[in-house]
Amino acid sequence: MPVPPPTPVWKPVVANLFLGVFALIPLFFVFWLVTYLLPMDCRSVEEMGAPGIENCNYTTLDHYPVVLTGLVVFGGLLILLTLLVDVAIPLWRKRSPGPWLAWTPLIAVPYLVFHLLTGGWGGPGL
Repeated sequence: MPVPPPTPVWKPVVANLFLGVFALIPLFFVFWLVTYLLPMDCRSVEEMGAPGIENCNYTTLDHYPVVLTGLVVFGGLLILLTLLVDVAIPLWRKRSPGPWLAWTPLIAVPYLVFHLLTGGWGGPGL
């Protein structure tokens, strides 16, 4: 049985950068949850009037279930796409998924570029 030639480097690089464009959505949801929800003192509308609660925003409390649902849906799709592109397809073509998995950190590059170009998308209080 002949051994297939090694995978050219540009194929996993391009594939993982393309996955990174799709990863903009779940990575932004993670950014939003960490930036807006975690610093708050309250976790429900009932806690807003409690004594000692100063950092509580109704809009953030109203939006976080939708953001969390979007993170689960789009994050799950991203994981499935990553498994398909970086593991299943190379195995189906009788190649090692190692070179493909080695380039998976490139998935974060489009998000980091857009994050830097937009000035960090603001932050709490902006």
